[in-house]
Order: sequence, then structure tokens, then C-alpha cells
Amino acid sequence: NLANDFSATTKANISNNSGSPTTLYQPFSAQVDVIIGFFIINKTSSAVNVTLNVTNSFSTDDNIELANSLPIAANSVYELTLGKMVIVDDGPNGTMAITGHASAASAIDVYINSLRDVNS
Repeated sequence: NLANDFSATTKANISNNSGSPTTLYQPFSAQVDVIIGFFIINKTSSAVNVTLNVTNSFSTDDNIELANSLPIAANSVYELTLGKMVIVDDGPNGTMAITGHASAASAIDVYINSLRDVNS
């Protein structure tokens, strides 16, 4: 019996500090979620670069970049096609999260659609 808990997550004004990125998405404790939509919104009149990472506390050697300095045009929305990306929180065994930062402060918002708790 699979869950059908659709969810929307928003993050306004993501960090412009690569050393302190914004956590954009993380599953609730002991859940497996599926990202089904990921939108990056540039609210400014200038192009802004965005870097997105998947952090993985199961093994930090397996942290990856989804996008490195992805240019987002001025006053536009970019849909990042993830193709049903699975993201896991396995309680005490570890968790995954999507983090990101922009090249400019107060420039980028993120909107994420997900299917939560697909493992129940």
C-alpha cells in the first residue's frame, strides 16, 4: 500500500554563500520521498548562477552536484528535470538532502513538488 501524500515545498531567497548553502529539501524522518517537480525562480533583472548538491550522510564521499553554476536568466523560471528523483531518510543510518546556493543574495526562490513517504 503506497502513500499518496503529495507535497509542495518553497524556499525564498536561498543563500549566496557556498559555505552555508540553503537546505532546499529533506525527507521527514524514516521516509523515502520522490521529487516530481523542481522549479528555480530568478526574481532579479540580472542572470544568476545556481549550484545544487545532494548531500548524503550515509557516506559524505557520495555527495554530488546536481548543477554547478547553472545560469538562470533574469526574471525567469527554470524547471530542473529530475525524472522522479528518490531522496531517503533512513533514520539513524543516514539521510539525504538537496542543498543550494546562488551567486547573488535575495535573488533565487525554489519551489519543489514531491510524493512523500512512498515506502509505507
